[in-house]
Amino acid sequence: MVWSAEVADECEIVPTLLARIPRPLGRSILFNGKPISPMAKVVVATWFPRTYLNLFETYSALDKVNLQLDEKKYSTRGVSFVIKGYKGYPDIRFTQRWHGLHYFTVELPDDGIGAKAEAFMKEMQNLLLEKILRVCHTVTYRNIVSDYMPLDFDIVVLTNGFVDTTGYTVKEAAGLTVAFKPEDSYYGGTITYIMGTEDLDSVKMVVRFYSFTQIAFDFLNNMMKALIRLFHNADALIADIESAKDEKELMEAIKALEATVEECSSRRGKMKHVLLNLKLREEELARYPFSQKENALVEALGVVEWFKHLEADGSYMEILWGDIMESKLRNIQSKLDVRLGLRKPDNKKGWF
Repeated sequence: MVWSAEVADECEIVPTLLARIPRPLGRSILFNGKPISPMAKVVVATWFPRTYLNLFETYSALDKVNLQLDEKKYSTRGVSFVIKGYKGYPDIRFTQRWHGLHYFTVELPDDGIGAKAEAFMKEMQNLLLEKILRVCHTVTYRNIVSDYMPLDFDIVVLTNGFVDTTGYTVKEAAGLTVAFKPEDSYYGGTITYIMGTEDLDSVKMVVRFYSFTQIAFDFLNNMMKALIRLFHNADALIADIESAKDEKELMEAIKALEATVEECSSRRGKMKHVLLNLKLREEELARYPFSQKENALVEALGVVEWFKHLEADGSYMEILWGDIMESKLRNIQSKLDVRLGLRKPDNKKGWF
């Protein structure tokens, strides 16, 4: 008899027996003399800045979401529900927190869990965007599909099974083993393993803080790439304005300038919200009453250090998206004013 979620529904004694059987790392469990695949808990998370109001927006629109939902819950701290029967997966629990962390949790067979976790992440990325945000948060949906706001994901796997940790940094933490790649912090979709437990409840706050930092790094990295692109666009716009031979070419440059200013304004607003969100999360981390086991995991994963790095990166991005970008765009405006013959000592016309 091979245990599965379907069998468990018909035979409650099986999961009860499994809970009593210790699960040595790297071994299958035997039931009735046959191997049973250990199960791993997979947490796929994304983050973008939200507020308490956004929680109610999500909850109030759930009846319009084209998914089979159960156990819908709302509080001022978060929204959660269970997604049933989605593409052959067992029950998937979705949670949205007030600060913008959205995460999906599912239990999957341990064998080949890395590939399964990555496949699950891709499915959840599409589900969140097309099934939830498209219905519950239409403006956010448009910002993401237009690439004004990145949508990056992080994966944490909790397992009692064997994991090949070649190329990973491995640390021990109060009876648990964690494996991660710190050099991949600025890239989305990487996997962090917590080995020695499948009990998410015992470490969920650490997982939340950790995933938050990893996705925030991805967010800032993408915003940096956008900044570099916009700077190059600005240089090209100056050249186009100065070389415009007629009104048509000048109007094309003006149209491009308007699009650039609109994107800069949108992204700059996002950055302000991001930096406020980072500050609030860091304050929450400092006062959270972690247990001894949780503190060991926080230290092993370097959560406090990641927040310090985010603080430094955020301060740098604030300067880039503030005075430096504004100065660049004012320079374009100045060039345009000269071409249009609008340059006056007290001229107030323009985008800035």
